[in-house]
Amino acid sequence: MSVALGTTAPGSPDWDRRDDVVARAVALIADGVVERAGVTELASMLGIGARQLNELVVTELGATPAKIARDHRRAIVRSAISRSPTAAPTASPLRLALEARPPYDPAVTLEFLAQRTVPGIEHVGGGRYTRTLSLPHGHGVAAVEPSASATGIDVELTLEDPRDLTPAVARLRRLFDLDSDPQVVDEHLAADPLLAPLVAASPGRRVPGTVDVFETAVRAVVGQQISIAGARTVTGRIVRALGEPIERSLAAAAAPCELVFPSPDAVAAAPPDVFAMPGRRKASIVAIGRAVLDGDLRLDASISRAELASQLLALPGIGPWTADYVAMRGRGDPDAFLPTDLGVVRAIAELRVATVDPQRWRPWRAYALHHLWAVPHGAV
Repeated sequence: MSVALGTTAPGSPDWDRRDDVVARAVALIADGVVERAGVTELASMLGIGARQLNELVVTELGATPAKIARDHRRAIVRSAISRSPTAAPTASPLRLALEARPPYDPAVTLEFLAQRTVPGIEHVGGGRYTRTLSLPHGHGVAAVEPSASATGIDVELTLEDPRDLTPAVARLRRLFDLDSDPQVVDEHLAADPLLAPLVAASPGRRVPGTVDVFETAVRAVVGQQISIAGARTVTGRIVRALGEPIERSLAAAAAPCELVFPSPDAVAAAPPDVFAMPGRRKASIVAIGRAVLDGDLRLDASISRAELASQLLALPGIGPWTADYVAMRGRGDPDAFLPTDLGVVRAIAELRVATVDPQRWRPWRAYALHHLWAVPHGAV
């Protein structure tokens, strides 16, 4: 989250590595928790008292959670008004410029997302990425393209309920990893001879995140041991069978998308024939939905990444690859790594190196992973 729109981390360049209470509080504030539930509920989610939370946040950031939430919302509204001067602050669609620290090439992230688009909820065409959003107060649609005037992305955001402006922006920033500090990451990774040419070829490469951690968890299970194309097909069937139709008022903005990703309760109650995959993976997906409903799996920043991994690994059919993938894309863990991933193994083989030490890439192994994933076949 940025305290002012267009800036990156509220603290040092190492902010993304943090997973303490203050960092998680900031993530929840960015997702609109204070706006819709208040500071007391935010503190309860984090397992501490409201007074303690206020003291911690003020000590570190110089402002209360309530003030940070207000300032953040005002900055977003100001940006929307400047981009849509004829619209009221709460009107839709809104146009926003979401900035990022350079270097940043949003086309790289758009290509990654294009390869993984799920029909019904996502579409890429004409250099624009469109997807539906399931937000706390209703549905939304975001149409994203590279910024025409600055480093970052331009967004046309259509919301069923204007109260969802703050969480929608936070989730788009997370999806495009706009709060990364690429200079720090690139400098560290380029010190490794294996990664140096990859970093030079794609400076500022980001780790695409998610707009919905539950969606990411389901898609991670679907993608176990099958191709990206195969995962798109299977996930598309699940979306068609269980996805909720987008609100009529958003249909024009969403086209050709027409659904939002299925909710945990829809997945938990789904008949087995919805899931065109082996039985164990079916059971894993249903178990994720049930665990969310029962409170045994908390996917937001109210718990640490380590606690999330523990909760995921307790579910049937969830191993380290899936847990780390969810941590990387769903919770923005910059050091998540998938050593057994076939794409990583293939890339290292392509680069023909005798020894590889991923520990050298800490604490930015997720960024190293994406550089490896981008290594083309026949690279050397």
